[in-house]
Amino acid sequence: MKIIAEVGSNFSSEKDLIDSVEIAKSCGATAVKFQLFSECDLYGKGSETYNFNPKTLPQLKQKCLENDIELMCSAFSPGAFIS
Repeated sequence: MKIIAEVGSNFSSEKDLIDSVEIAKSCGATAVKFQLFSECDLYGKGSETYNFNPKTLPQLKQKCLENDIELMCSAFSPGAFIS
């Protein structure tokens, strides 16, 4: 059985984002899922700067490996895909 902790956009800082991996694991999750999004994607206004910086993905991956939990991430919009 797989238990997925959906973090989505429920974080307030990069540290909070990364800490959510350990919290998910401590709650018994076997995977933790995030969403790449920007304020513009969500609200139709704001900056084009991602609130979830894609450059954070390697740190999240490492934290997941350290905690033996699967990393999942979905793109909120076509612009969030990383080439």
